[in-house]
Amino acid sequence: MANGMANNDKSGILIVDDQPLILAGLTQVINGQEDMICCGVARSMASARKQFRDCRPDLVTIDLGLPDGDGLELIKEFNVAGATIPILVISQYDETIYAERALKAGARGYVMKERVSEDIVDAIRSMLKGELYVSAKVAALALFQMAGRKAGRKAECLEILTNRELQVLQLLGAGLGSRAAAEKLKLSIKTLETHRENIKRKLRIEDAAGLVHYATTWVDGQGVQKANGRENAQG
Repeated sequence: MANGMANNDKSGILIVDDQPLILAGLTQVINGQEDMICCGVARSMASARKQFRDCRPDLVTIDLGLPDGDGLELIKEFNVAGATIPILVISQYDETIYAERALKAGARGYVMKERVSEDIVDAIRSMLKGELYVSAKVAALALFQMAGRKAGRKAECLEILTNRELQVLQLLGAGLGSRAAAEKLKLSIKTLETHRENIKRKLRIEDAAGLVHYATTWVDGQGVQKANGRENAQG
């Protein structure tokens, strides 16, 4: 066992997520299992780094949308610090776009938040055995790509966006204006607008209205919840 705080007979799980309800729910589910225990929780990248050092977990769950940075960058950091510790992404971000990026960053599994109550325990146990864990949808997409088939024009276009640009597009599609999106991502308005312009250029979108329409259509098409965005959509 790698963890120092968990019971020797149980696998220690560090949970990184900025949503209190998710943290509470995951902690309850994990602590309810005979073979695992939550050894730490963190709501930011800074806290996650400290907990990672102190907790010495056997597995880490990470949300991609953290308030002080990019969860994908945190995955890369943890892979350098503890290369053998599996990382499971639990996110509301579209798995057909982000799962591949997360795996390339060093994660070993990806679960959508809407599926977390059904999948989390199986995902953790599979990954502790050294296996990868993704949904059947993502696995099928990977097979299609291996066979030389395309995932669809929109998904193919989005592959050229950076991780930050995808986050901006996600927030725009969820109903946030530029100011609210900038605040959520801890960016200046100028930087946010630069990302918007880069997205329009890469996707060949002519104006701001077209960008918002594209983003909204994409988010609606993937069934991503808008609650996060609409609460602070002023600006």
